[in-house]
Amino acid sequence: MDMDLVVEFLKEYSEIFWILGSLSLLLLLFSLVVIPLVVIHIPADYFAREKPFSFFKENVSPFISISWIILKNLIGAFFLLMGLIMLFTPGQGLITVFIGLLLLNFPGKYRLEKRLIRQRYLFSWMNRLRSRFGKPDLEYPDIT
Repeated sequence: MDMDLVVEFLKEYSEIFWILGSLSLLLLLFSLVVIPLVVIHIPADYFAREKPFSFFKENVSPFISISWIILKNLIGAFFLLMGLIMLFTPGQGLITVFIGLLLLNFPGKYRLEKRLIRQRYLFSWMNRLRSRFGKPDLEYPDIT
């Protein structure tokens, strides 16, 4: 391939390369700031519980409950999408996908979360991060 063709190609599509580069940088910054915040705020026994964690106790307005579920699912979908993009760009793609799954609501989600957290890499990474911030280690889930 001739060097002139490469230079011409780069000039012709330079705007697209700038957009993709900027998006990649934003995703990297996102993964370095937001992901640790989510991981350190997960309750230590989240994955060891028999029943899924619930933010709400009894006697909560249906409006608040439904609004929270919608917001949480939108944020989860955003994390999932960003994680999928980060699989091909700089950033913590698999971990971001996992965080997105934590926030989404779908049948069988809790079993899937417990199966994924049993992956040594993910479990140890989350515990190392939590220990840096003085948070207790996550409890390892029982096989169910």
